[in-house]
Amino acid sequence: MMEFRRGKTGSLKGSARGRDAVAVLLSEAELAAAEVPSGPLAGFEARLVALSPEATPDAATLGWARAIVIETDGKTPEGWERLTNAIRALSPLPVIAALREPTHGETRQCMHLGAVDVIALPLGLDELQQALGQARQRMSAGAAPSEDSHGRVIAFVKSVGGVGATALATQMGCLLAAREGVAGRETCLLDLDLQFGNAALYLGLSPTLSVADVIAAGARADGALLRSTTTEHPSGLHVVAAPPDIIPLESVSAEQMSDILDLARQEFSNVLVDLPGSWTNWSLSLVARADAVCLITEMSIPSLRQARRQLDMLASQDLGDLPIYVIVNRHERGFLKSIKTDEAEQALNHSIAATISNDFRTLSAAIDQGVPVSDIKMKTRLEKDMSAMIDMLLTHIEQRE
Repeated sequence: MMEFRRGKTGSLKGSARGRDAVAVLLSEAELAAAEVPSGPLAGFEARLVALSPEATPDAATLGWARAIVIETDGKTPEGWERLTNAIRALSPLPVIAALREPTHGETRQCMHLGAVDVIALPLGLDELQQALGQARQRMSAGAAPSEDSHGRVIAFVKSVGGVGATALATQMGCLLAAREGVAGRETCLLDLDLQFGNAALYLGLSPTLSVADVIAAGARADGALLRSTTTEHPSGLHVVAAPPDIIPLESVSAEQMSDILDLARQEFSNVLVDLPGSWTNWSLSLVARADAVCLITEMSIPSLRQARRQLDMLASQDLGDLPIYVIVNRHERGFLKSIKTDEAEQALNHSIAATISNDFRTLSAAIDQGVPVSDIKMKTRLEKDMSAMIDMLLTHIEQRE
């Protein structure tokens, strides 16, 4: 049963005055700790509503609300079922999930269920204001809260520097853009290696704008601005280049980078993300939202060891259930192979999803000329391997959807 309550300020939060109101659905314990103002918050009037943690909100009773914040138990199956039912019942209202100490895995789960944002409990003023501001932007843009209307995200993670992750991301981006372009679906590559990104260089592009311009725009950034920073490759791939100057990784926040990813997903059907080699809170947040994570390694002991460390680190961050695909790059076949696939899988404690043939001469020529490998030499094993990898990733993503 829902019950309207008075907030800390003493103002009545459950009244149905005005149109732009947000219903904050919390248990008795969280109500007592909630920090909610009496005045407007990101253009909303916040109204506290007492709701048992086991109860599903009644859409009819909340007809006055334009957005919903709901307490969620991310540690139990019952909590996830409640959030799922609430999002369905309250659709198309934007729903913000509020959790105690949300992990990256729990945040990812909330977003996949259709929540537009995740905030921590006890409810804090600054975080609530930021989440509501993003919800209002989505409402103004007419964006649906469900993830189903957004583009697919494929993230590229390096086991160690120099394994060829950027080369794979750019070449696969060209292949995917050409293939999807026939059906009118656009592909974008976000080079978020803020310090050493070379995606534009590998494609022979000379961009005048970069992701730094999107970051600098802050709240003014929208889909049109993001598109204005892209440079289109002849293959049809849209590239948002890394900054021309080195930017400290910690100088940007998870919220900023998450907003950029949201814009890319709204504008493009496919979004490839080339991540930095060092982990940050924001890169972990982006990985948590990916539909597929490609961990690029080589069939060498140092590279496999680092890949195992990456897998262990993700598991320690509650991201072990991510759709992670270990990709062995520069793979040698036959008598040149020094480490067998089953030995590598045993060392990784993870299956190897695909191998990409070593064709250094063709790939180097393609990078030097900024073209797809097929422009250098047609029907190479390298191209076939990358095409098969795209097929596998898209098939698995569609099956999960």
